[in-house]
Amino acid sequence: IDDESSMWQVEADLHTPGFLDKARHLLILWQFQQRISLEDVGFRGGGVESCVRSHWLELVAALRTSPPRISTEVIMESFLIDIFEQTSIWRSSGERSDVLNREKTAVQVAAKLFLRGLFSGRVKDLFRSAIQVEATTASTRQLHDCFVSLVLELYNYICCVLEGMTVGSNGAEPERSDASLMALLDDILSLVYGCARFGELRRRISALLMDTSTPASLTATLNRVFQEFTGHVYRATTASAVSTIRSHQLATRRKHNTVQSSWSRRWLLEPGSVEIVDLRTNNHDDHVALRLVDVAQVLCEFGCVDVAADAEMFSVLLHTGVLFSENESAMCTEIILDGQRHINCGQSSALLSILAGRRCAGEYAGSLSDDGRSLHLDYFYQE
Repeated sequence: IDDESSMWQVEADLHTPGFLDKARHLLILWQFQQRISLEDVGFRGGGVESCVRSHWLELVAALRTSPPRISTEVIMESFLIDIFEQTSIWRSSGERSDVLNREKTAVQVAAKLFLRGLFSGRVKDLFRSAIQVEATTASTRQLHDCFVSLVLELYNYICCVLEGMTVGSNGAEPERSDASLMALLDDILSLVYGCARFGELRRRISALLMDTSTPASLTATLNRVFQEFTGHVYRATTASAVSTIRSHQLATRRKHNTVQSSWSRRWLLEPGSVEIVDLRTNNHDDHVALRLVDVAQVLCEFGCVDVAADAEMFSVLLHTGVLFSENESAMCTEIILDGQRHINCGQSSALLSILAGRRCAGEYAGSLSDDGRSLHLDYFYQE
């Protein structure tokens, strides 16, 4: 690893003692969360749709009003309680029951942290503030400072959540003990090092812990995450002009579009209507085998969208209604309906891809049925 490229990490740890350890802890948690499947959480068969549907409808009903009559955080909290009360995975008796219960708890707590963070107004504000730095005038040092501050704020937020604390009305959080997080990480490491299916994750975590001179080391991983963060800062800056144009387009289409008014409205994605296909084998994947991160990204991107169609239906503008308010015009995404693959430039995935480590869908292909009554969207991502 180039010493010069990693010097900012050393300086950050000198100015804020413990930064590198906190970053390492977050990365271990982050990488574990990416491997949690719906089955790990406790979904079985048709349980995915039945458990999601009622809360999803409640969420959409809340989003119909401006401002929403109930926060997405409250609905998500109810959803999480229902999931983890109704599921009963890994129940066992005997000498291994304590170990299995700890493993079950580690998975469920990690899943809760991801979902709560994804729908948290506090986390959303942290990311929005961090990526809205003026990239064209900000120095590398300023970008490093923003990134370090974001890492520390996230660490503090997670410690607060694990201790069952409520964020104050001013959004500030005092420095808290990280004992709960350390206990969770101990259980995660016990599970990862004791389960054969986590072989690849075990190698990655070992590299983080030992900080060897490998592409998976703490130094190299932090550099990559910082580059991802910087990329979002630049995209947010350059997208501001485009988003202003698209917001005007969205408003114009909503106001004047009478020909395609049947499409220009808010749409809800039915939880059971998503089809997952492995293009390498052409096999339909089992929903319970899907990773929680992937499902959350798809639902947040496309689960509830405001659609504004042009008169010829050559394209539509999508505005996600789940994570962002109507005033956040930068979250408008244009979908071209020519059946060809296009790069997904949706700004709504900035928060999601930083949280999950990658974009939900790198490319898409959209088309309208011959009778104009069905909109078909294919989204692609590579493992």
